[in-house]
Amino acid sequence: MLRIPCEFSYTYYCCDPKKYCYACKISTQYIPEDKNVALFDGTHVANKGSALTNAYVHGVIFDNSIIPRIPYGLNSKFVNMVSLVLNHCSLKKKKKSDLRGMEKLTRLDLAHNELQY
Repeated sequence: MLRIPCEFSYTYYCCDPKKYCYACKISTQYIPEDKNVALFDGTHVANKGSALTNAYVHGVIFDNSIIPRIPYGLNSKFVNMVSLVLNHCSLKKKKKSDLRGMEKLTRLDLAHNELQY
């Protein structure tokens, strides 16, 4: 199990180009194919005196990382995730089962990877 350092912010357009959403951004990480992520370790932004939680996250962004497969269990950590981005992540394959449990997704961006099938 891995702990992944991340940045939580409002600086990302999840689905609507006119509206910001709360996102978890992960950069320059290596996630081995046989490992699952146990924790996204970052400080949530404060919201009217209290910290936001993973339940508020609508977008998850992996950027410039080495991730051979879509990390398993993202939907259990971010139950309201509607956008998943894996850009420049050396992703080589995607199986239908990788997205199991992510029925709320309205955006999936796998640009700039090495997808073979």
